Amino acid sequence: MTTRRDVLYSVGIAGATVSLAGCSDQEQATDETSPEETEGQEADDTDEAETEVETVLPDVSLEFVEFRHGFSRGLTVRVNVRYNAEDGSERFYTHVEAYSGDELIGDRSTWETIGAGRTTEIELVIEEVTALEEYGLDDLTEVVVIGQQNESDRIELESFSGETVRERIEG
Repeated sequence: MTTRRDVLYSVGIAGATVSLAGCSDQEQATDETSPEETEGQEADDTDEAETEVETVLPDVSLEFVEFRHGFSRGLTVRVNVRYNAEDGSERFYTHVEAYSGDELIGDRSTWETIGAGRTTEIELVIEEVTALEEYGLDDLTEVVVIGQQNESDRIELESFSGETVRERIEG
């Protein structure tokens, strides 16, 4: 599965390469665009729209995410998901990742059974984000919440900047 982080990383590398190539002593190209380039750009726009549509899980919605931090326990992420189906239940996978820059510093995941019309609270503790470990709360740059229903692809449900996480913990 390609995540938003992978796409942004790839786009960043391609952009840096293009920038470096543009800095050489080559003659400047004219600003004329060929019909092929325009068609390629339209295809890219269509791909982005299709990708955005795939970021929703059927029958499951993320209600809210709460953060807590303990000196020796680590970062606790409480994820509340709601199963919007009229009856039955379904297995749901929740995965939380914590980053310092581009480095994954900790993650936790679990499968839970969620019932129809109910909100389920899932608590995940990332022990690597604590005052007693290499990474503390100040090192946190992003927390990503990922979900998956049964056989579907894993989908990023929401991401939070490190600043947002710290504000929610302090507030």
